[in-house]
Amino acid sequence: MIKAVLFDMGNTLVDSRTTEGTFSRILREKGHDVPHDIIKNALDNVQNEPAPDVEVGDRVGISSEDFYIQYNNDVIEYLDLKNPEPDLGKFIYDRWFEVLHIYLLPNVERTVNELKARGIKTGIITNGFRDEVNRVFTGLPIQPDDFDLVIGCNTTGFAKPNPRPFKLALEMLGLQPEEVMFVGDSYRNDYQGSGKVGMRPILYLPKGKPSEKDVVFVRDLKDLLDML
Repeated sequence: MIKAVLFDMGNTLVDSRTTEGTFSRILREKGHDVPHDIIKNALDNVQNEPAPDVEVGDRVGISSEDFYIQYNNDVIEYLDLKNPEPDLGKFIYDRWFEVLHIYLLPNVERTVNELKARGIKTGIITNGFRDEVNRVFTGLPIQPDDFDLVIGCNTTGFAKPNPRPFKLALEMLGLQPEEVMFVGDSYRNDYQGSGKVGMRPILYLPKGKPSEKDVVFVRDLKDLLDML
Protein backbone atom coordinates (compact mmCIF):
# COMPACT_ATOMS: atom_id res chain seq x y z
CA MET A 1 0.00 0.00 0.00
CA ILE A 2 1.34 3.42 -0.99
CA LYS A 3 1.56 5.74 2.02
CA ALA A 4 3.59 8.58 0.46
CA VAL A 5 4.06 10.16 -2.96
CA LEU A 6 7.24 12.16 -3.47
CA PHE A 7 8.02 14.44 -6.40
CA ASP A 8 10.89 15.93 -8.29
CA MET A 9 10.43 19.70 -8.59
CA GLY A 10 11.55 21.18 -11.94
CA ASN A 11 9.61 19.92 -14.99
CA THR A 12 7.45 17.79 -12.70
CA LEU A 13 5.68 20.21 -10.36
CA VAL A 14 6.75 23.50 -11.95
CA ASP A 15 8.01 24.82 -15.27
CA SER A 16 9.27 28.18 -16.49
CA ARG A 17 10.88 30.10 -19.31
CA THR A 18 14.15 28.60 -20.52
CA THR A 19 17.32 29.43 -18.63
CA GLU A 20 18.93 31.00 -21.70
CA GLY A 21 15.80 33.05 -22.39
CA THR A 22 15.75 34.35 -18.84
CA PHE A 23 19.47 35.12 -18.89
CA SER A 24 19.02 37.00 -22.18
CA ARG A 25 16.12 39.11 -20.89
CA ILE A 26 18.04 40.15 -17.78
CA LEU A 27 21.22 40.95 -19.70
CA ARG A 28 19.21 43.18 -22.05
CA GLU A 29 18.09 45.20 -19.03
CA LYS A 30 21.75 46.16 -18.65
CA GLY A 31 22.29 46.82 -22.34
CA HIS A 32 23.88 43.49 -23.29
CA ASP A 33 22.14 41.97 -26.31
CA VAL A 34 23.35 38.37 -26.52
CA PRO A 35 21.65 35.77 -28.78
CA HIS A 36 20.01 32.81 -27.04
CA ASP A 37 22.22 30.24 -28.75
CA ILE A 38 25.39 31.91 -27.49
CA ILE A 39 24.01 32.05 -23.96
CA LYS A 40 22.97 28.40 -24.15
CA ASN A 41 26.48 27.46 -25.24
CA ALA A 42 27.89 29.36 -22.26
CA LEU A 43 25.44 27.66 -19.90
CA ASP A 44 26.38 24.25 -21.32
CA ASN A 45 30.04 25.00 -20.70
CA VAL A 46 29.52 26.37 -17.19
CA GLN A 47 27.65 23.37 -15.83
CA ASN A 48 25.57 23.93 -12.67
CA GLU A 49 23.95 20.50 -12.44
CA PRO A 50 25.77 18.09 -10.11
CA ALA A 51 27.19 14.97 -11.71
CA PRO A 52 25.39 11.73 -10.84
CA ASP A 53 26.55 9.88 -7.72
CA VAL A 54 29.09 12.58 -6.92
CA GLU A 55 29.16 14.43 -3.61
CA VAL A 56 28.13 18.04 -4.16
CA GLY A 57 30.50 19.35 -1.53
CA ASP A 58 30.56 22.83 -3.05
CA ARG A 59 26.85 23.18 -2.23
CA VAL A 60 27.04 22.15 1.41
CA GLY A 61 27.14 24.94 3.95
CA ILE A 62 26.49 27.76 1.48
CA SER A 63 23.30 29.43 0.34
CA SER A 64 21.81 29.24 -3.12
CA GLU A 65 22.51 32.99 -3.43
CA ASP A 66 26.26 32.55 -2.94
CA PHE A 67 26.38 29.59 -5.31
CA TYR A 68 24.36 31.17 -8.13
CA ILE A 69 26.07 34.55 -7.98
CA GLN A 70 29.35 32.74 -8.59
CA TYR A 71 27.71 30.66 -11.30
CA ASN A 72 26.34 33.79 -12.98
CA ASN A 73 29.78 35.40 -12.84
CA ASP A 74 31.29 32.32 -14.49
CA VAL A 75 28.73 32.55 -17.31
CA ILE A 76 29.40 36.28 -17.72
CA GLU A 77 33.13 35.62 -17.92
CA TYR A 78 32.57 32.92 -20.55
CA LEU A 79 30.38 35.29 -22.60
CA ASP A 80 33.21 37.86 -22.51
CA LEU A 81 30.79 40.80 -22.30
CA LYS A 82 32.07 44.29 -22.98
CA ASN A 83 32.36 46.34 -19.78
CA PRO A 84 30.10 44.19 -17.57
CA GLU A 85 28.98 45.81 -14.33
CA PRO A 86 30.95 44.61 -11.26
CA ASP A 87 27.75 43.34 -9.58
CA LEU A 88 26.09 41.92 -12.70
CA GLY A 89 26.11 38.38 -11.29
CA LYS A 90 24.17 39.52 -8.22
CA PHE A 91 21.81 41.60 -10.35
CA ILE A 92 20.97 38.50 -12.38
CA TYR A 93 20.36 36.54 -9.17
CA ASP A 94 18.10 39.25 -7.73
CA ARG A 95 16.06 39.51 -10.93
CA TRP A 96 16.02 35.81 -11.76
CA PHE A 97 12.74 34.63 -10.28
CA GLU A 98 10.91 37.80 -11.30
CA VAL A 99 11.83 37.21 -14.95
CA LEU A 100 11.84 33.40 -15.00
CA HIS A 101 8.02 33.20 -14.82
CA ILE A 102 7.52 29.96 -12.90
CA TYR A 103 4.13 28.26 -13.04
CA LEU A 104 2.58 25.06 -11.79
CA LEU A 105 2.21 22.27 -14.31
CA PRO A 106 -1.32 20.94 -15.03
CA ASN A 107 -3.22 19.44 -12.09
CA VAL A 108 -0.37 19.77 -9.59
CA GLU A 109 -2.47 21.61 -7.02
CA ARG A 110 -5.41 19.22 -7.50
CA THR A 111 -3.20 16.13 -7.17
CA VAL A 112 -1.31 17.30 -4.08
CA ASN A 113 -4.50 18.39 -2.32
CA GLU A 114 -6.23 15.09 -3.11
CA LEU A 115 -3.27 13.09 -1.82
CA LYS A 116 -3.38 15.04 1.44
CA ALA A 117 -7.13 14.53 1.68
CA ARG A 118 -6.56 10.77 1.41
CA GLY A 119 -4.01 10.89 4.22
CA ILE A 120 -1.07 10.18 1.92
CA LYS A 121 2.20 11.93 2.75
CA THR A 122 3.82 14.13 0.09
CA GLY A 123 7.28 15.51 -0.42
CA ILE A 124 9.84 17.02 -2.78
CA ILE A 125 13.33 15.76 -3.54
CA THR A 126 15.17 18.16 -5.82
CA ASN A 127 18.70 18.61 -7.08
CA GLY A 128 18.28 22.32 -6.38
CA PHE A 129 19.11 23.98 -3.08
CA ARG A 130 16.71 23.58 -0.18
CA ASP A 131 16.36 27.36 0.24
CA GLU A 132 15.94 27.71 -3.52
CA VAL A 133 12.67 25.79 -3.27
CA ASN A 134 11.11 28.62 -1.25
CA ARG A 135 11.87 31.11 -4.02
CA VAL A 136 10.55 28.77 -6.71
CA PHE A 137 7.13 28.52 -5.03
CA THR A 138 6.76 32.22 -4.23
CA GLY A 139 3.27 33.35 -5.25
CA LEU A 140 2.12 29.90 -6.34
CA PRO A 141 -1.09 28.26 -5.02
CA ILE A 142 0.85 25.57 -3.16
CA GLN A 143 3.86 26.14 -0.94
CA PRO A 144 6.76 24.03 0.41
CA ASP A 145 4.96 23.91 3.78
CA ASP A 146 2.13 22.02 2.08
CA PHE A 147 4.50 19.06 1.70
CA ASP A 148 5.58 16.77 4.52
CA LEU A 149 9.24 17.02 3.56
CA VAL A 150 11.49 18.95 1.19
CA ILE A 151 15.01 17.71 0.47
CA GLY A 152 17.57 19.64 -1.60
CA CYS A 153 20.97 18.59 -2.87
CA ASN A 154 22.63 20.41 0.02
CA THR A 155 20.45 18.63 2.60
CA THR A 156 22.52 15.44 2.34
CA GLY A 157 25.41 16.71 0.25
CA PHE A 158 24.43 14.35 -2.55
CA ALA A 159 22.16 14.79 -5.56
CA LYS A 160 19.84 12.34 -7.29
CA PRO A 161 20.32 9.62 -8.49
CA ASN A 162 22.55 9.03 -5.47
CA PRO A 163 20.50 6.97 -2.98
CA ARG A 164 21.15 9.22 0.02
CA PRO A 165 18.38 11.79 -0.62
CA PHE A 166 15.86 8.98 -1.15
CA LYS A 167 17.00 7.11 1.96
CA LEU A 168 16.78 10.28 4.05
CA ALA A 169 13.18 10.75 2.88
CA LEU A 170 12.36 7.21 4.02
CA GLU A 171 13.91 7.90 7.42
CA MET A 172 12.01 11.16 7.80
CA LEU A 173 8.71 9.53 6.86
CA GLY A 174 9.34 6.33 8.83
CA LEU A 175 8.25 4.25 5.84
CA GLN A 176 9.54 1.26 3.89
CA PRO A 177 10.62 1.83 0.25
CA GLU A 178 7.72 -0.18 -1.18
CA GLU A 179 5.30 2.17 0.59
CA VAL A 180 6.60 5.20 -1.33
CA MET A 181 5.94 6.30 -4.91
CA PHE A 182 8.41 8.69 -6.55
CA VAL A 183 7.45 10.80 -9.57
CA GLY A 184 9.85 12.73 -11.76
CA ASP A 185 10.70 13.62 -15.35
CA SER A 186 14.28 12.29 -15.42
CA TYR A 187 14.71 8.61 -16.18
CA ARG A 188 18.20 8.52 -14.65
CA ASN A 189 17.82 10.85 -11.69
CA ASP A 190 14.23 10.15 -10.68
CA TYR A 191 13.08 6.84 -12.12
CA GLN A 192 16.27 4.84 -11.73
CA GLY A 193 17.39 6.67 -8.61
CA SER A 194 14.22 5.98 -6.63
CA GLY A 195 13.79 2.51 -8.10
CA LYS A 196 17.24 1.40 -6.93
CA VAL A 197 16.30 2.06 -3.29
CA GLY A 198 13.07 0.10 -3.70
CA MET A 199 10.56 2.91 -4.18
CA ARG A 200 7.85 2.60 -6.81
CA PRO A 201 9.11 4.86 -9.63
CA ILE A 202 6.80 6.72 -12.00
CA LEU A 203 8.09 8.74 -14.93
CA TYR A 204 6.26 12.00 -15.67
CA LEU A 205 6.12 12.11 -19.45
CA PRO A 206 3.54 14.56 -20.86
CA LYS A 207 4.59 13.83 -24.46
CA GLY A 208 6.46 11.24 -26.46
CA LYS A 209 7.46 7.70 -25.54
CA PRO A 210 9.89 6.50 -22.89
CA SER A 211 13.32 5.66 -24.25
CA GLU A 212 13.49 2.52 -22.12
CA LYS A 213 11.16 -0.51 -22.16
CA ASP A 214 8.75 -1.40 -19.35
CA VAL A 215 8.77 2.12 -17.91
CA VAL A 216 5.69 3.06 -15.90
CA PHE A 217 4.73 6.62 -16.76
CA VAL A 218 1.91 9.15 -16.54
CA ARG A 219 0.92 11.91 -18.94
CA ASP A 220 -0.87 13.92 -16.26
CA LEU A 221 -0.15 13.99 -12.53
CA LYS A 222 -3.82 13.48 -11.71
CA ASP A 223 -3.47 9.97 -13.19
CA LEU A 224 -1.43 9.09 -10.11
CA LEU A 225 -4.64 9.13 -8.10
CA ASP A 226 -5.90 6.07 -10.00
CA MET A 227 -2.67 4.18 -9.34
CA LEU A 228 -2.81 4.21 -5.54
